[in-house]
Amino acid sequence: MKRVLVTGASNIGKAGVATIVYNWGQNLDQKSVVYDYLAQHGNLDSYFENKIKEKGGILYVPEKQPGGRIKKHFSNMLWIKKILIDGKYEIFHINADSAYLAAWYILIAKRAKVKHIIVHSHSTMIDDNRELTRGIKKVLHVLLRPYVIKNGEKKLACSKEAARWMFRTEEKSTIIPNGIDIERFVRNDKVRETIRKQENCDDKWIMGTVGRLSYQKNVLFNVRIFEKILEKKPNAILWLVGDGPLREEVEKYIKDRNLSEHCKVWGSRNDVNELLSAMDVFVLPSLFEGLGIVYIEAQAAGLPTFASDAVPEEAFVTQLIKRIPLSASEQDWAEKILNTCSDTMVDVGNEIDTKGYSINASSKLLQQIYEAI
Repeated sequence: MKRVLVTGASNIGKAGVATIVYNWGQNLDQKSVVYDYLAQHGNLDSYFENKIKEKGGILYVPEKQPGGRIKKHFSNMLWIKKILIDGKYEIFHINADSAYLAAWYILIAKRAKVKHIIVHSHSTMIDDNRELTRGIKKVLHVLLRPYVIKNGEKKLACSKEAARWMFRTEEKSTIIPNGIDIERFVRNDKVRETIRKQENCDDKWIMGTVGRLSYQKNVLFNVRIFEKILEKKPNAILWLVGDGPLREEVEKYIKDRNLSEHCKVWGSRNDVNELLSAMDVFVLPSLFEGLGIVYIEAQAAGLPTFASDAVPEEAFVTQLIKRIPLSASEQDWAEKILNTCSDTMVDVGNEIDTKGYSINASSKLLQQIYEAI
């Protein structure tokens, strides 16, 4: 049996990559491969922690360190190095959205003399609300990319665009689809009815989105799209499921525009599958995505799904998802959504499974990679 230490496990159940990494570990054949998880921040739900232990995995969470950012940074480096050495890990699976983050982990792994380093790309751009910081991080990403390319023994990515972002080219990368538990996300009419009653939304038309309230997800633009929809559909409701650095700004915008009766910010949730069942349409005009697992989940729930032209082609798995250019106005988005939506429920679970987006399929691909090392 191989033990693999994986990064990116902070906020399982609330963050996309963390949940994907957790799902991989839960679906591996534990007689062959077991995941141990590195979570550098965030509070993990005891449910997920117990599930990890049941599969024989270990969850590493650092103790809170006093001092400034630089001191904590070096303390984390020593902590991770000690874990790699004490655990005698031969495989370190680094999940990252930038080369500077991947390079930091690689440096630690090399000092710990880890034999096999896997780098897994999950993005296509830098997600930071501050333009200057975003620019600095982009420069660091470009500068450190050659180091990542040279030292990553195995190069993985969730899409071809994510591979090009991290490794310059997709040619020597293996694409691992971000699989989902399809049965969990198929629309449940009983759950739908219960949630809509609880929220007094029996007669409402619910436009929903799931994602971090951040620059990447273009969240304020999404609210403005909803405003245009509301002008033509007075019974419309907007559900924003997620949390992030723009939450306060979003809530202020909603209040200032007198939208409070029509908008709800749910924050981070563990029941995204149930909330998707209660929605009527899914809209997420992201500025960029590595893949965008939530688009797959929305399609599995049978929802008419609308994405921007910055979302990778791999997310367009079924006929339910439509592309609208980011250059289009809020009015254009609203009209496209209203003119395209259908009340007819479509079951596309088999189609998603056939195209390789089940969690079982992606886990098997990973297991084959580990076993080949």
